[in-house]
Amino acid sequence: MRMKLYVARHGQTTANTEEIICGITDASLNPQGIDQAKQLGEELRKIQFDLIFSSPLKRAYLTGDIVCAKQACPNIKDERLTEINFGKFEGMPKSTPEFYEFKRNHGVRYPGGETYFEVVTRVYNFINELKEKYPDKTILLVCHSGIIRTINTYFHDCDNDEIFNYVAGNCELIEYPEL
Repeated sequence: MRMKLYVARHGQTTANTEEIICGITDASLNPQGIDQAKQLGEELRKIQFDLIFSSPLKRAYLTGDIVCAKQACPNIKDERLTEINFGKFEGMPKSTPEFYEFKRNHGVRYPGGETYFEVVTRVYNFINELKEKYPDKTILLVCHSGIIRTINTYFHDCDNDEIFNYVAGNCELIEYPEL
């Protein structure tokens, strides 16, 4: 058996509904987000995970905890699953034009934040480590849309527009080919 990887985005937050940039800002799940996480946990009961890794940010970690309530494995925090640091754009409206200029330029550092290439490095290293350490395990990662966008590029060739436009929905589950 080879490693099987599933990825889920955290449940909904108020920042999501208000279209606020929320990278490393530690937003909590709103009531709908908690319901989404519970529904995801129910849906995932049919899959037995060996390991669940979550971003340490509240919205993802709580989603992972809710899913873990239906599983016989721990929810392990891993910093490498933390959303991209959008620097000065944290807390601003997503409609901020300057934000999209930075978002389209993967090698440019968000002022006070990080570059998309830095995110790619940490996420790819994490996936490679999982493949090495857990070659026969079924694993769930609970994280953020930007991290899921990056994971998607690990498995699929994507041009810049595909990367820019890829968005995972709240508590959306993605299954990747065996590694």
